Amino acid sequence: MRLPVSAFHIGGVIPIQKVIENFKHELIKDEKAFGLFKVSPQSWIYIKNYGSVVFVNCSVEQQETTLKGFIDTSFELEKLPQEDYWIDVKEGVEFKVGFSNIRVPRIDDDIIHVIALNIAQSVALEDFQMQVTSLLELTRSFSNDLDQKGTLAINRKEVRRLVGKTMVLKNKIAENLFVFDTPDIAWSEQHLSTLDKQLKQELEIFKRHQGLQLNLEVVKENLDLFKDILQHRHSSTLEWIIIILIAIEIIHIFIP
Repeated sequence: MRLPVSAFHIGGVIPIQKVIENFKHELIKDEKAFGLFKVSPQSWIYIKNYGSVVFVNCSVEQQETTLKGFIDTSFELEKLPQEDYWIDVKEGVEFKVGFSNIRVPRIDDDIIHVIALNIAQSVALEDFQMQVTSLLELTRSFSNDLDQKGTLAINRKEVRRLVGKTMVLKNKIAENLFVFDTPDIAWSEQHLSTLDKQLKQELEIFKRHQGLQLNLEVVKENLDLFKDILQHRHSSTLEWIIIILIAIEIIHIFIP
């Protein structure tokens, strides 16, 4: 048996308690940060509060209908941050995670929980990485102008706005994306612990998170440098204004 898995990140917080109250599907597991729902005997939906939704063996229509409940504006499914995998279920095989493929000897709610959690983290990391890359490219373009032209094509207000955007993104990652998050059941079940470790290793959860943090630090250092340059420019301008005003006063003294 082969089950398709599609994960999306909608870029906003999902109120899990509200979802539980209004969702029509059977609730299998839930905590403050997630809900796992069974659509049919071989179909699940996993919702994580930081904006990830994972569909296991669900139709495209089911995916679109579910996501419409979380996204206020119109959207195109293929334009959302997305990751796709396959779960191959074959009796007697060992748990094995490969490229876009997860092999398991059986399927149950706990196995789905472990798989969905890790893929939810992975697609969220992908979305955050795209946002950080966009900020990095923007600051790099200003750095190139500084290198080639000796001028900075940005003002203090724009720098403050970018600083705010960077800090909001950094806080969002720190507060909502728990890369060390592991289902409690995985601590007591050996096969689930093995599956969780393999998924984290294959998806490079830790490395990608570290890369995010490093790129954010580079963005912050660039913005701090831009801020210092603009502050120096502003101070120099004020100094020249003061010098000119003093010169005018002196001229008025000697030439009434």
